[in-house]
Amino acid sequence: MITKASVYERIIEVLRDELLYSGELNPNTSISHLGLDSIQLMQLFVYLEEAFEFEFLEDSIIENMQDVSLDKFSNYVLAAIEHVHAHTSAN
Repeated sequence: MITKASVYERIIEVLRDELLYSGELNPNTSISHLGLDSIQLMQLFVYLEEAFEFEFLEDSIIENMQDVSLDKFSNYVLAAIEHVHAHTSAN
């Protein structure tokens, strides 16, 4: 079962290991404060989609997530995963 904690941990892993972010990270850190360019932000999304086997439903997600905290972003990712998995298992 995928939990918010596992989603948050994976986000941190991607930021550290794949995007080489070395600054302070905590649940209240805003995505916009990470200093990621649009390509890095897209990479974050792709890594998460691959890790949890889902797709973000809208391309505008990048602009909408800029000012949210990592905690709220974790909630959003978890909700998107649950939405996709609920529809997959219903079929």
